[in-house]
Amino acid sequence: GIWWELHAVHHSQQQLSLWSDDRNHFVDDILQAAFFAAIALFIGVEPGQYVVLVAVGNFLQSVQHANARLPFGRVLERVLVSPSFHRRHQALAIPLGRKGAWNFGILLPWWDMMFNSADWTRGTEPTGIRETLPAPQGKGRSYGKGVLGQQWQSLVRIAGHLRPRRAA
Repeated sequence: GIWWELHAVHHSQQQLSLWSDDRNHFVDDILQAAFFAAIALFIGVEPGQYVVLVAVGNFLQSVQHANARLPFGRVLERVLVSPSFHRRHQALAIPLGRKGAWNFGILLPWWDMMFNSADWTRGTEPTGIRETLPAPQGKGRSYGKGVLGQQWQSLVRIAGHLRPRRAA
């Protein structure tokens, strides 16, 4: 849907790095920042504390996206999302025998553990969006080239979702 088209800018990366977490659609970033700021205001987080929480959160999310074999160990990996845990979320394909998606946790894997969407499989499968691959693996669909191209292509895909469908 529409939210995916914004978030697809982030998922279209085929090479993860420390900077991968910062590659997002501008609208997606604005909406997320507004959402978390509103929650912080609602629960009474002080502005100075909010700045520190955002900085620590951004650092941890950058580490999660690193293309590194950085095991956190069996215990710590169940407390904080590691690069290997998050890589499963960024993977091209859902493993055989698995329905749905996995590893949605942003900082903590607890939600995935609670809703049975945690996958602890280690591996280095390719990342990205399958439909961007050339046929027969994908559809060869373009998600835009460069920062502005990706921003624009997302808006074009959203317009396609909003356009009324004609009956055949």
